[in-house]
Amino acid sequence: MQIYKITDILKNNNTIQNVSDIIKNLDVTVELLKDDIERVAKSKRIYFPDFEFAFKSGVEMIKYTLSKSKLPRSTAKFLQCENIENALKWLLSRILNNMINMSTNPNYKMYCCPQFLVLDDRLNDSNNSIKRLEAEIELQKLDRKQLKISIKHLCDNSLQDKSINLDDVEYLCAKYDFKVTDILNHDPYVKSEFSNN
Repeated sequence: MQIYKITDILKNNNTIQNVSDIIKNLDVTVELLKDDIERVAKSKRIYFPDFEFAFKSGVEMIKYTLSKSKLPRSTAKFLQCENIENALKWLLSRILNNMINMSTNPNYKMYCCPQFLVLDDRLNDSNNSIKRLEAEIELQKLDRKQLKISIKHLCDNSLQDKSINLDDVEYLCAKYDFKVTDILNHDPYVKSEFSNN
């Protein structure tokens, strides 16, 4: 695993020369590592639903680990690194591993799997509402005569195959200020002479 961006930056900078400098400037160091972490994740085909959230959480976990009085062995090894590039590789791999564990391992203590189904349903409802509004606007652009002809055609075809009922016709008529008798050419509430009932 090669670290490109941060190594180039640190060659021209005298602030971070060893592991203690990395820890003192941890926020700056991890921010410089961010692009390399994203590049390594993509090269390993590791994708996160929200990279920013996973990155920030992974960094917080590293900060917490480094703040402990009794450090794990791997962290103690990090503190004893002589080579700054090895220390940066360790830091990069730990942040990336934290990100992976947090977003994919349900047994991990800090596991959180973002749920997008609810958000997706809300987006679909929103898109349907927008489509309905667009249809309403288009219908309002039609002149009343054309709108009446369209509703009449819809009702004539749909009442026969029972896809809409009288309540639907009444709703459309009320919505667009038509009389039901004008649309159906008869009064549906008056009993026909020819009916058997």
